[in-house]
Amino acid sequence: MTTGDSTRQTQRAVSIVWLLAYLLAGPLIWSVQFAIVYALHAAACATASEPAAEGWIPLAMAVVTGACVAAALAVVACRGRLNRAIFGTGQGSRAYDVISLLLIVLATIAILWSGLAMALLQPCSLPQI
Repeated sequence: MTTGDSTRQTQRAVSIVWLLAYLLAGPLIWSVQFAIVYALHAAACATASEPAAEGWIPLAMAVVTGACVAAALAVVACRGRLNRAIFGTGQGSRAYDVISLLLIVLATIAILWSGLAMALLQPCSLPQI
């Protein structure tokens, strides 16, 4: 194997990583929001007896949800630039662009839905048996 072949393979591996990051940007942002919001929810349950926790945990959940929606919208706003950076002017990039946009829209709906659920539901309100 020559040096040129290994360089092309490295460039191809890097481009595949960037392609996957581009395609899965929405679900990745959603997974970050989901993990942080539910960790905050667990913290709210653990500190349910402390009145100081009642104020900052819903606020933190709203901030995380808003930041993740903003990140998803930033990816949508910059997707043309990201597409050119990853693919250049190559063929087939339009299909990836549509797939990425669809996944970001679905992830944004999921982010808003889970953020709304966390905002409206009482933490640790389990039914008594």
